[in-house]
Amino acid sequence: MATRPPRRRHGEGGLTVRTKTWTNADGEQRSSTYYQASKAVRDVDGKRRIVTGNGRTPKDAFDRLTENLVKHHSPGGKGSNVKPEKPVMTLRELYELWNTNNQRRQITDTMVRKYQGYFENHILPGVDGAPALGDKRLDKLTEDDLTIFFGETLLSKRRPDGRPLLSTAATRNIYMALSSCLRYGERKGILDRSPLSGVPAPRKQRPKDDIEFASAQAAKLLANLAADQDPDFCRWLMQFVGLRRAERLGLQWSCVKGLDTDEPVIEIRYQLARRADGSGWYLDDRTKTYKERFIVLNEPFVSALRDHKAAQDEFKKSEAWQPDPKFADLVFLQSHGSLITLNRDNNDWHKTLDHYDLPQWRAHLNRNITATWLAEQETPVSAGTLQSILGHDTEAMAYYYSKTTKKQQSGPMLRYGEAISRARTLPWRGPNQQPIASL
Repeated sequence: MATRPPRRRHGEGGLTVRTKTWTNADGEQRSSTYYQASKAVRDVDGKRRIVTGNGRTPKDAFDRLTENLVKHHSPGGKGSNVKPEKPVMTLRELYELWNTNNQRRQITDTMVRKYQGYFENHILPGVDGAPALGDKRLDKLTEDDLTIFFGETLLSKRRPDGRPLLSTAATRNIYMALSSCLRYGERKGILDRSPLSGVPAPRKQRPKDDIEFASAQAAKLLANLAADQDPDFCRWLMQFVGLRRAERLGLQWSCVKGLDTDEPVIEIRYQLARRADGSGWYLDDRTKTYKERFIVLNEPFVSALRDHKAAQDEFKKSEAWQPDPKFADLVFLQSHGSLITLNRDNNDWHKTLDHYDLPQWRAHLNRNITATWLAEQETPVSAGTLQSILGHDTEAMAYYYSKTTKKQQSGPMLRYGEAISRARTLPWRGPNQQPIASL
């Protein structure tokens, strides 16, 4: 008799533990247990069918189910009851296959959740009474449909105050997610050609940030935090050593090396991430670049970390200190040991700016400020060194190159201008001794 593991989320398919019994040549009863994953689908004639996949582990069963679903829907594929000229899979069904594949690939839960959000909130459902794009059959999904979707439908979505709901960057991210899903369909033979291939991606727009203004405000903020001995001084200061928010909030004391020596260094090994199914937070050992990196520390970062550790050690003496054991070693926790989530950190950041009566700027801009400050040193750090600190960031590197290029041009252009100025005082003449027009 089949037993059933804990119920899975809608759309993920079912999973059952089954036992197979047989009699061997010696008349002995034998049995073995295996997992069977299953999912209901609709055929071209509208009939409901169950596709299954068996395996020794749940992962094996779902991998086999994915293979069988692709075969079932692929025109002319093995085990398919679909005519080659009539693929019947909907965009929603393709998304479910692609999403399952994403969860088993080397892709972070953070990215899986982002993709899920793009599809479930914007791509699959209908907008203002329009038919749901997710229910569209792939053979009926056209370039015109997607041109209207990106050129009109998404742009029509509004906030309660009438402002556009989606920025250009968000619309572009939605485009990239859909493009990746449809390309997956091409690779699996479900689609001959992605209908999105003829639709241009929304233009990538650089955020209208005034980096010079923000740099000046950041310097004011750090000065105020230090003067007030603000308890969050260390948390905000560590933004300017090249850490991303998830890396900063996932930093553990075990990764802070030699804090009491002359050669302190931090190792970036983890980032705080939320599970794709929304069940909670965990420390992801896959950083954004999938590479560990080290950052050498000096003042004022060393003193700030030492002071912060001393303050946290005092909190640990209180009965109120009750951290989750798997997060107990984090550098940045609330005063009672609770986790500081990414959203909470962002809210705290904007409250801090308000507290010091400073204009608002997005916290991620602090990585760009870090790049410009390093470029403004008397001897700018090399591009390779900056990448080892930041872990590569195209936007931040652009600010770095802008600064260093200006600095590198300064001396040569000064000498060039002086040379031209001297030349203008001379009677310039051409080959025939005719005066040359002055510059």
